[in-house]
Amino acid sequence: MTSKKEEMFLIGSRAAARAGNCTPRYVCPLCRRSFFEADKDKLTIEHVPARALGGKPLILTCDKCNNEAGQLLQGHQAEKEKQNSFWAGKNEKPLNVIVQTSSGAIIRGEASKTDGKEVQVNVDLKRMSPTDTQQLQENAKDLTYESFTVGRPYDPRKARIADLRDAYLWVFARFGYRAVANPFCDWIREAIETGVAQHNKWAINIENSPAEELLERAGKPVIFYLSKPENTMLICSEKSGVLFPTIFNQDPYSELGDDKASLTIVPKHSELVPEQMQMGMDFESKFDPNFEETA
Repeated sequence: MTSKKEEMFLIGSRAAARAGNCTPRYVCPLCRRSFFEADKDKLTIEHVPARALGGKPLILTCDKCNNEAGQLLQGHQAEKEKQNSFWAGKNEKPLNVIVQTSSGAIIRGEASKTDGKEVQVNVDLKRMSPTDTQQLQENAKDLTYESFTVGRPYDPRKARIADLRDAYLWVFARFGYRAVANPFCDWIREAIETGVAQHNKWAINIENSPAEELLERAGKPVIFYLSKPENTMLICSEKSGVLFPTIFNQDPYSELGDDKASLTIVPKHSELVPEQMQMGMDFESKFDPNFEETA
């Protein structure tokens, strides 16, 4: 019986051969290194998004690209989602909390939300110094707070680049090498590798926009097709989206305004992100850029 990994390798290697007019080999979509049959043990099954966020096994990437993403990006992404869920009342699990008082005492414990609204802090004296514990016991009613940190610190920029990485891999799984193995995606691969993006116009906040309503209705991440900027994709998950270039519009960012009104979605051409490798452009060699405008 063919394993999931072998099935992915076969689909990807055939797609790479068609796209590059070469002998079959699997090309890691991130670093673009080639892996032949004898090298496929160096490939790993990639969950998109990360497994910790409920991602599904979708494609293969090389072990180097998979491991480096976990270390550089995905931890920040997971912590961001955990904290966002906590404040939205979706995550009932308590989070670590550090409270610094105006007198300099550090209070440590766990924060939980009561009735989904108020935050309650349960102090953990075992994690506090004797001096801070004494100050808390003596002045509990008179303490004033200077800072309040819930959860672990994370870098929001790296968390967003992890979102960009997910979008890139979803596009690869849906359309194949012809959609991503192009010079206009070089900056995306560089951002994923370094954790630093050249610009941030690709990061779209979809709160209170038509995309948010459509996303909530779908209940899963969605690829939206846009007529403005023309022939562009918007890959959305939760409250954020990634504006993605295509071979028909390689630089949509130069024409993008500063507000959400500058995006025009074509709903009937939108679709859920793939749950298995499709590689449509590589196998079908076609992709209709002429989206019909809808009201």
